[in-house]
Amino acid sequence: MSPIRGNRSRIVHGLSHLWAKPFTPPAYLPEYMWCMTQPFPHAQHPGRLQWQGKGRPDALPQANASLLEQFGQPGECAQLFLGDNLAAMSHLLQTGHEGFFQLVYIDPPFCSGTDYARTLHLRGEQGGPLGEEIGKQVQYTDQWSEDEYLQFCYERILLIHALLSDTGSIVLHVDEHMSHMLRCVLDEVFGRDNFVNEIVWHYPDNFQGNVRGLANNHNLLFWYSKSRNFQANPVRIPLAGPTKRDRRVWSKTEKKVVAARDKNGKIIYDIYNDKKADDVWSIGQSAVSKIRSHEHVGYPTQKPEELLKRILQATTAPGDWVFDAFSGSGTTACVAQKMGRKWMVCDSNPVSVQTLCSRLQAILAKQHAPKTKTPKGGIPIGEGAIRSVQIVGINQASTKHRKARIDVDLQTLGTDLVVQIKTVESASLNKAVGKPVEDWRRTIKSIRIDPDYQGKVIRSQFWDAPVKADLVKTTTNIPLSLCGKKIAVHLIDVFGEEMVWEGLVPTPCTSTQKSS
Repeated sequence: MSPIRGNRSRIVHGLSHLWAKPFTPPAYLPEYMWCMTQPFPHAQHPGRLQWQGKGRPDALPQANASLLEQFGQPGECAQLFLGDNLAAMSHLLQTGHEGFFQLVYIDPPFCSGTDYARTLHLRGEQGGPLGEEIGKQVQYTDQWSEDEYLQFCYERILLIHALLSDTGSIVLHVDEHMSHMLRCVLDEVFGRDNFVNEIVWHYPDNFQGNVRGLANNHNLLFWYSKSRNFQANPVRIPLAGPTKRDRRVWSKTEKKVVAARDKNGKIIYDIYNDKKADDVWSIGQSAVSKIRSHEHVGYPTQKPEELLKRILQATTAPGDWVFDAFSGSGTTACVAQKMGRKWMVCDSNPVSVQTLCSRLQAILAKQHAPKTKTPKGGIPIGEGAIRSVQIVGINQASTKHRKARIDVDLQTLGTDLVVQIKTVESASLNKAVGKPVEDWRRTIKSIRIDPDYQGKVIRSQFWDAPVKADLVKTTTNIPLSLCGKKIAVHLIDVFGEEMVWEGLVPTPCTSTQKSS
């Protein structure tokens, strides 16, 4: 019996009923806390790889969870966890999600010895397609000893095994630094019999110079299943053009695949527009590396949507739950949303959370209101299974807030409330930019509005998350029927920090101008 399942009776108390039917959001979600001990899952097979400090913790780590924000429309809700993914996965196991996910994809740090930074830009037409460059911001540090790195991954892979359904799979994304060792860890936790594929992701458009030896133009994807009864779907790759090819059939007499022939013995040919994928995927990086690409969001180590599309096609079906423990730029959640999968993701970096929110809001806007302009780039947007998103802080993790003076004008016009943001002033923001900025919109990346603010948690129903260097809108019209007594305006600046304004909704035929 699973060590988690064996202790299920110890975790049914408290507020876990809020999650018994996952992600149909309650009317409100106060802070809640589990301080229980549970056995940490065991590896399924004896380990042959050893490192200094190798061990299995005695119990799952403590996981405090609190709702920070929610946006979207009523319906099925996904979770975006901010905090340590070990604690986030512990929280999931303690709230009834053992054996829950069909796919867990992880793109962890590679133990590369590098600090990864993104380039910061002021928005607007100056300086290129992303705006005017103003500096760098480190997103995460990838510097470890080998022993620390292996223990870090080992503990998380053990929890992933417990989270997967019996028909589920893990896909681990690695490069040349530690791939050989992580393959041994996967053998220990999942078993060699559950190895499915080693997929080579080849990116032919990564040009390197001054290389001693051969240029490194690939990563590896290790696909392991929870059991031999795993879901595996064929993946079709479009061809450059229609291709004539002989039809292949199984010959009972020759005991092999041969060319099909008609009654006259002539080979039968078919026209093909696609082919079945093998274990080498040639997908360029230019979609995420080139600034002018519609898919590029400026986050280091961003992965192409086509790569995640193939992974989800191979391992899941519409409606399945997917988890990504190292969300980064959020490509897994975005592709899952476009393909009708349900998802949860986690990252410890607040900027990662804000980057994903901006990407998701563009997708949700199209899915909620099909007449809106379709965001460019990436794979086509289908019908989404998820309607809203909760941002959940783990162990007091939270997004960063900045002090600011915000002037907002509220007016009622017919059946609408007109919300106009007039000015935004922040000394700390000006200091971070390093120079005065005349137009405050150049410093703002997105705006989210909760027209029925109940206090503490903002539940946005309206947002503006423009792409590239476009400026946010200053005015939003909101039906009065959706407004409560208070309204909150939530602004995210180009550094990923937040500013919040709140005020009273005026009665019809009146207006107010507020600042906070």
